[in-house]
Amino acid sequence: MRTDPRNAFCSVHEPWEGAVTCWTDWHNRLAHHMPVEVLGGHPGWLQVVHGHNVSNRVRGRLVDPARYAAVLPPLDGLAPPGRGALLADGVGHPSGRCGRVVAAPSATHCWRRSGRRASSGSPPCWPGTAGPPPSTGGADVDVRALLRALLRRWYAAAAALALALALTVAAADTVPVTTTARATVLLLPPTADLDGSGNPYLYLGGLNQATDVLVARLDSDAVAEPVQERHPGAAILVARDGTTTGPMLLVTATSADPAEASAAVQDVLAVLPTELGSLQEALGVTDRSAITSSVLTGVDREPPDTTGRTRALIAVGGLGAGTALLLTWTVDRLLGRRSERRRARADRAGADRAGDLPSTPSPVTPSPGAPPAGLDDEPSTDDAPVAAR
Repeated sequence: MRTDPRNAFCSVHEPWEGAVTCWTDWHNRLAHHMPVEVLGGHPGWLQVVHGHNVSNRVRGRLVDPARYAAVLPPLDGLAPPGRGALLADGVGHPSGRCGRVVAAPSATHCWRRSGRRASSGSPPCWPGTAGPPPSTGGADVDVRALLRALLRRWYAAAAALALALALTVAAADTVPVTTTARATVLLLPPTADLDGSGNPYLYLGGLNQATDVLVARLDSDAVAEPVQERHPGAAILVARDGTTTGPMLLVTATSADPAEASAAVQDVLAVLPTELGSLQEALGVTDRSAITSSVLTGVDREPPDTTGRTRALIAVGGLGAGTALLLTWTVDRLLGRRSERRRARADRAGADRAGDLPSTPSPVTPSPGAPPAGLDDEPSTDDAPVAAR
């Protein structure tokens, strides 16, 4: 059911001399160009499907057909809509209210920038048209209806928002703030390669392969598992420092406990020289030819990282607020449907007792300058007039 005080079905009565016909503008905008008289009547239904239609959209609310069977006889005997259908109509679907809430602002912007016919490739405006696009009862009406639903069902909105707040607090407690500790280790060449210069930093170029071998050794289960067992809450990583070409290892540990992160890095630094020495001893490398290591930067803790918690709070809070709005809207629609069915039963009982139909609404004549609002049966350039004489 849709209440449409001024619709697009028109008949134009004018002399042939200087006739503009109903093609002068959209049918529901004719009041901009000529006097309009609106005729009242019982609820009715008409949909015209003809060649080169621009669009035909069915709007309104799903209602019990029995309430209007007296004035629309074809509705008599139709089954009332079920709860599932009422819920789907109340919540909306991509082609219904929710879609129009998103599409209406874009359509209005497109109309103002490029003209009414921009999307179909036709000229922007027909002669004699001007002004803003007619209201189709889209996004603004839906927003106002949502606000009214929130006011009517404030108790449902308050309960849903309280639940969303509780979930947000739970997410804040569940997602921890983490701290990362790191240290850098440098491999030094054997003393036999120094050629008496005594400066090992001049001979770092050939140690990259040894760095890769040491990383593989520290990542092995035999070495990594004992350290991980002592620090189960830390994520430990040993890798080559990708920010430099030198033989450097980067040791990092991330944990919700800053002390545990630092202790994990310290444990890796403690086993690193031992594992480097055992690799070379297995090959019979002498002390003078052995590669050694040096801690270049000690254990350094970064500031706490709150990124994960912030993302979780935004996600849970946004989802909770959206769910609260959806729940409130659904409750309002369902309760409204129930009240409407009760009124329909009361109307049928009253009609049976009175034995007559509801009175006809009185005609309404708007002022010629008032922009009419109605169905958006937008005519194309190939449309024939509804009626012109």
